[in-house]
Amino acid sequence: QLLDIALAKSSFEVQTEFSYPLAVKTICKAIGITCPDITWFKSRTKKLADVLDLGYVPDAYAPGMDALNDLIDYLKEQIATRSSCLSDDLISQLIKPLQDDASYNYNSSLSLLTQMLFAGQETVADSIGISVHTFARHPEQLALLRNNPHLIDNAVKEILRYDGPVQFTGSRAASEDIYIGDIKIAAGETTIIALGA
Repeated sequence: QLLDIALAKSSFEVQTEFSYPLAVKTICKAIGITCPDITWFKSRTKKLADVLDLGYVPDAYAPGMDALNDLIDYLKEQIATRSSCLSDDLISQLIKPLQDDASYNYNSSLSLLTQMLFAGQETVADSIGISVHTFARHPEQLALLRNNPHLIDNAVKEILRYDGPVQFTGSRAASEDIYIGDIKIAAGETTIIALGA
């Protein structure tokens, strides 16, 4: 449906008119929650992404935390609504143990849903945009894929390797001394892994 709307126009913006709405609607459907207003949702996830970005800006922290709290409140409403009508979707599978076992941790379920909602849409939307950009810069590769559609799995993997939506892992502390080649990372030292090719 989104692609039909986009293709009916003389031009369209891939991220805002196609990949972002598609990613949000898809992750919401996978989780089993009502899709929020896309503009509202994007404003929250953008502020949250600014906090998590490697080029951290201290002024982004407060708006990012406000945005995170908005997303958490949204998910709390979704959990409350779904609690009275469980089904076989993911959110129901996370709610059912809460109803069956008082020791089950509500905050863990809420945290997992928040991570899935944020990360699930952000990486998918960015991957689509990156793919379009990459094929626009390398039309010979697009032609190769069009002529050989069986290569789609390899093309997706290669784009993710070449220019994936996540360039760095979060920081990690070494639990013991380790060596990578002749470089020592001492126990307790913090590292950030670069994933980009």
